[in-house]
Order: sequence, then C-alpha cells, then structure tokens
Amino acid sequence: MNGRGKIPRASSGIPNRPSVGRRSSIMGKGSASAQTETRPIGDRAFQQECIRVLCNFLTTHGYPNAVSPKVLQAPSGKDVTNIIQFLFHQVDPHFKFTKIEEDVPTVFKRLGYPVQISRSALYAAGSPVSWPSLLAALSWLVQLLAAMESSWDMFPYDDIKDKQLSDHTKEIYMHFLAGNDNEMERLDEEFLRQFEIDKERDEAELVERQAELDRLREELLRATTEPSPLAAAETKKRDLQDDIVKFQNIISGFAGHKETLGKKVNEKKQEFATKEEEILNVQKGNEELKEMVAAQQDYVVSVERMLKEREIINLNLESVGSRKEELEKAAWNLEVQSSKMLRDLETQVGQFNDSYERLKSAIGEESLDSYQFEMKVQPRAETAEEILGNTRKAIIKPGLREITQKCRKTLTEEIEPELLTLRQEYFAKKLALDATVEKVGSAIANHKKLELQYKSLTEKFNQNVAAMTAEREECDRRIMKEESAFQKLEEDLEVRLKEAELTLENVVRVSNEELQSKQTEEGQTLEMLMSSYEETSEVLRRVEEVTMQSAQLFDDLCLTTALA
Repeated sequence: MNGRGKIPRASSGIPNRPSVGRRSSIMGKGSASAQTETRPIGDRAFQQECIRVLCNFLTTHGYPNAVSPKVLQAPSGKDVTNIIQFLFHQVDPHFKFTKIEEDVPTVFKRLGYPVQISRSALYAAGSPVSWPSLLAALSWLVQLLAAMESSWDMFPYDDIKDKQLSDHTKEIYMHFLAGNDNEMERLDEEFLRQFEIDKERDEAELVERQAELDRLREELLRATTEPSPLAAAETKKRDLQDDIVKFQNIISGFAGHKETLGKKVNEKKQEFATKEEEILNVQKGNEELKEMVAAQQDYVVSVERMLKEREIINLNLESVGSRKEELEKAAWNLEVQSSKMLRDLETQVGQFNDSYERLKSAIGEESLDSYQFEMKVQPRAETAEEILGNTRKAIIKPGLREITQKCRKTLTEEIEPELLTLRQEYFAKKLALDATVEKVGSAIANHKKLELQYKSLTEKFNQNVAAMTAEREECDRRIMKEESAFQKLEEDLEVRLKEAELTLENVVRVSNEELQSKQTEEGQTLEMLMSSYEETSEVLRRVEEVTMQSAQLFDDLCLTTALA
C-alpha cells in the first residue's frame, strides 16, 4: 500500500516537490469573518523574529533567488512577488499566479488566515507602511507549512495492517484448497478477535491523540495570543537602560544645579548688601512713582492688547494645525503614487531586459560581450538617473548607438524592414521609459519639497507655541508678583497710617494739656510765654510732618494699585 512519505529537503536549485494531495490538504474554505490584528506588527523585535523565520525557511527549502535579513528589511516589489510565488508553490506546486493584488487575499483566506489582507496595501507591497503586515502574514504561512511537515514526519503511514490481511487471506485460501473447513473457521475467529482487540486499542489511541491535539491547540493559542517572554524581557531591559540614562542625567543635573545655587547664594549676598544701600535712596524715587500712577490707563490698555494678541495667536495655531494635516495627507498620497510609479518602472525595465535578451539571441552573444545593457532599478535612489543605476546615458545609449552602426554595415535589403520594425519598437519603449523616469523623478522631487515645507511649518509651529507659552507664563508671574507686592504695601500703609493717627492724637492731647497748664499759670513772665509759643510751633510742625507722611503713604498706595 502507498504510505505517506516525508517531505524531502532541497539541497540545491529547485526543491523536490511533494504530491499535490498532501499540500492541498491545508487549503480549506477559510474563516467566516476576519479578526482584528492583535500581534505587535509594528514592534522592531517582532519584525526581526518574522524575518529570521522567513529567511530560515527560504534558505532551507531551496529558494532560487538571493535572500538575507538585510534584503528582507526593505524588499523591493519584485522580491516580495518572488517570495509569495515560492511559498504558494510550496502549498500547491500547480498553483497559477496571476496578480498579487487578487491572489494573495484569496489564498490566505482559504488557508484560514484570521486577519483580512487589504488589496490596496499590495499595490506597494515593499513600502514601509505595507511591509510589516505582509511580513507577519508570510511568517504565519511559513509556520503553517512547518507545522504540516512536522505532522507528516510524526505520523508516517505503515502497511502492517495490509500485510496482516494479505497473510491471513493467503493462509485461509491454502486451507480452502486443502478442504480444511475447521481450520478456516478457527483462523477466521482468531483474526476477528484480534481485529476487535486492535480496534479497541486504536480507538483508545485515537482518544489520547485527540486529547493531545486539544492540548497542543491550547498551547498554540496561548503562544500566539500571549506576548513573547523574550520580547517582554527585551522591552524591560530597554526600559531599565533608559531609566539608568535618565538617572545619570538627573544626577548630573543636580550637580550642576548645586553649583548654580552656590553661585546664586553669593550673588544674593551681594544683592543684599546692594539693597541696603538702595533703601537709603528710596525716598528719591517718590516722584517717579507718582508719574507711574499717571500711566495707570496705559497699563490697562497693554493688558487688553496682550489678551487680543493671545486670541490671534490661538487662531493662527488652529490654521497651522489644519495645514499640517493637509501636508501629511499629501505626503501619504505622494508616497502611494511614487510606489505605483516604481512598480511601473520595474515592469518597463523588465521588458527592456527581455528585449535585450532577444537582441542577444538575434545577433549573437559574442558581439555583445563587451556591453552591459541589463538595467536594475534602485528604489532607494533620489534622482531619476540614480534609480536606473546611472547606466542609461553612460553605457546603454552609447552602446546601442555603436551596435546600431555595426549592424547597419552588415544589414542587407532582405532584413532592412525587420530592422526598421525593431528600431521603432526600441525607440517607442525608450521614450516610454524616459517618460516614466521623468515622472518618477518629478514625483520624488515634489515629495521632498513637501517634506521640507512640512518640516519648516512644524518648526515654526513649535517655535510659536514655545514663545506664546513662555510669554503667557511670564505674564502670569508678573501678575502674581504685582498682586503680592500690592497686598504687602497695603498692609504696610495701614500699619503706618494707624501709627501716624496715634502719634497725632498724642501730640494734640499733649498740646492741649500744655495749653491748659499755661492758661492756669497766670503771672508768668514773657519768656515763659515765648517758650510755650515755640513748643506749640514745634508740635504743629510735627503734625504737619505726620500729615505729609500720611499723604505720601496714600500716594504710594494709589501708585501700587495702578501698577497692579
């Protein structure tokens, strides 16, 4: 009987293909509905793990093209198409590949891939936006193929049962020819009894296998849903390293802050000595304070002006934010357009290389050994010439011109019409290629221009936000400082006013007492009257001084109120 053979490992070239029936067993009807992506496809560690699994599978299964982790970091559209074709042929050797945008979602759905693959993402399969999700899907397909290979290796088919049945039939037939019916019945009963025993044993083994399968499915579900311990440990390691760097920066900052505070203490001591001298000159600034009181209305106008300027700045911020969103959307559209143009350019370059191969076979390879006309697309280049490897003007055009001159010398009248046709096709393709290159170059230049505009607008936006934030904080600090100074000055004025009132009352009371005592003392001399008059004048002078101090305190209070 035919049993299940192991999947052979390819040693070189094209791998040995397993049977269609074995591969097609993993092709089902697909899931009923797509699920939401739960894997960290944007995580760097997860992408590196997927690249490692995919690269290992391709190298061990005879992938015909060159592959490495560096290539899989940012593959071109052609590399992605070749890898998908190879993996689909691993699933089904007779699979016919038509278009990547149509085949990939259909095949993954039939394989039971739980996440919906967007067709729009496949138009730029190698772009940084679309490649992570497609990489995760290819890694899932590789793991599915590896699991199927392991199951085929773990449960090989054996033909022991078939051999036992064949031996039993042969032995029964020999007894039938000999006419030994009793022995035939005994052998039949023994075979049936052994068959029942084997059946019970197989059923028990089937139950055990089913339980083991359920356990493995639970472990697989846990392994796919729970985060990887290695990724969690690496994340924790990076967090701890970041914390170490932060703590070192904090320590160095505290050391510098300590030195700064020491300098500030010395400066404050010097300022304290200076302030002691300035206290003596405070009275000289009274006139200036009175002038500032007169400018009270101007201060209110400046505050209103600052509030209006803040409203204008907020409106400008909203317009800049909307402009930022428009630029981001335009940058995304240009990226998609650039990817599509690069894909068209790869198609036209492939057609050019095919034409070059046909030219080789037509005029002979020996005559073209000194020329290198094959073109390769460099998707990471910046200019149109660099995209084609700087070979179009430097090598291809002069070489083709020289070949054309050589061929013109050897042409006859019989092949002249065919030559004209080939020349027309070449120049038509060349014109189409030049037009495509110019479009790609203009698109790249436009994309870079938009990036520069976006960066400049972002910098201006951040500068405006920082300036407005600093200005608002400075205004808040000034207002708080003025309010505290006004409150303190008001309290000082109240205390000094109460002291002046008490002094005035004491002076008036003493003057009244002295006047009464002078009036009761009759018969005093003129000298005593004169001294009393001088004392009264002194008291009046002191009253005037107290009144002037009260007026000055009241002026200071009004000035402080105006400044606040």
